[in-house]
Amino acid sequence: MSVRTLPSFIETRLWAFTKAWPNSLNREYERYTLALNPPRAKRRSRDSGSRDQPFWVPFPGWLFAAFTRSGTAHSPRGFLNDVIWAQYCLFLAVRVQDDLVDSQARDSSLIYAADEFLLEAERVLARHFGLSPSFSKLYRGCVLTTTRALVGVDALHRSSRIAPARILAGYADESALFNVAPAAICIMFNRAKDFPRVAKFSSEMVVAGQIMDDLQDIEEDLRVGRWNYVVRRILGRRRLCDTPSNVALELIGERVLQADALDPVFDEIRRHLESARDAIEALTVTPANALVCHQLQGVEVLRQALHRRRVDLLFRSATRH
Repeated sequence: MSVRTLPSFIETRLWAFTKAWPNSLNREYERYTLALNPPRAKRRSRDSGSRDQPFWVPFPGWLFAAFTRSGTAHSPRGFLNDVIWAQYCLFLAVRVQDDLVDSQARDSSLIYAADEFLLEAERVLARHFGLSPSFSKLYRGCVLTTTRALVGVDALHRSSRIAPARILAGYADESALFNVAPAAICIMFNRAKDFPRVAKFSSEMVVAGQIMDDLQDIEEDLRVGRWNYVVRRILGRRRLCDTPSNVALELIGERVLQADALDPVFDEIRRHLESARDAIEALTVTPANALVCHQLQGVEVLRQALHRRRVDLLFRSATRH
């Protein structure tokens, strides 16, 4: 997971926060972030949204603006920035832990950086919610669900006998972390009844984004022994554990070339995006609706581009023979 474009106040708080750490931890964290986001390198987000900014970064602000216009309640000064900052700290905590498990980060001292971010999120949220039992239960439930899902999905990816639907359920659970800031906003504005819709929107957006990510990561995932959702949809119920990754990649190429094997994948992405749109539509969060429409258009553009590429390759193959 990577986020290259952030609101300036988050960048400022992040710099000040990490500078207060012990020098050795700060230096190691800087090396880690530089390795993840090298200058001028083009990296994509792992979450549905723009290339540089996944949806969950601006979404709390969109929700806050929509609820403010409704005039149901008022929030304390600095509340919005605090909950966005806390949400980002939680993301960083989980990202560091996940990268240590995946060996994308190698210095074990980074686990203390994850702890720092987790404690900072709790400290900032306590400023507004204190020891509220209801919010604390929701907060810890979100963090626990995401943490367990990250471990669970990795195990699912490495098993050959798991149905694709179970992979998607794991992706949905991974999204729970991104409900903390929206939940805080719903509670502050006395709109707790709207939280299920908000959570549904986030879950569906994350699942759609992760399927797109799987589509782009087929070769990379196969190389490290992961049979992601898209691989399973294309290969069907083939005994994946008996198929070497290079053979699986050839089979995928053949199926995509000879038939519209990716159509069910694109249909699934569209289904989740439409579900996200249905969930958020009634809350009149206009930018969120616009984002979903943009994502749906992008999926169709990609589908058509791949279809044209397939037809072109088949035509060239036929003329050579």
